[in-house]
Amino acid sequence: MHPVRPGETLPSLAFRYGTTVLALRELNGLHRLGLLVPGQELIIPPPAVPTFEDRRFPPVSIRPAPGVQGQTIFVSVQSDDRLDLSGALSDRPLSFVREGELYWALLGLEALTPPGAYLLDLLAVESSTGDRSRCGKP
Repeated sequence: MHPVRPGETLPSLAFRYGTTVLALRELNGLHRLGLLVPGQELIIPPPAVPTFEDRRFPPVSIRPAPGVQGQTIFVSVQSDDRLDLSGALSDRPLSFVREGELYWALLGLEALTPPGAYLLDLLAVESSTGDRSRCGKP
């Protein structure tokens, strides 16, 4: 189920959930025009096309980039939505703090950390809708 928010349309929801406008209209018994009302609950069908979770992920910043051994890395996520953020950098968990629209976490790099690329894996869950998006980047 997805509660419709102001400004959402069937095409944007179809793209977001990897389905088609036709599938959304048929499953929810919507008129041909598919007019949506904020607060209306829509049933979301299984994806008809592959989805890519990171296409909606809020902007992420890592400083310094690249990270330096023995220093602290600052990871921030900018979002006007209230999020539950979790994640890890190279299997080391990140604990995020919220300040207004900025979520941030600190992670110290050990002085003997081998140079190289490490995976930053983040999961954001919108508190109001339960919508999830994942971001994984080296």
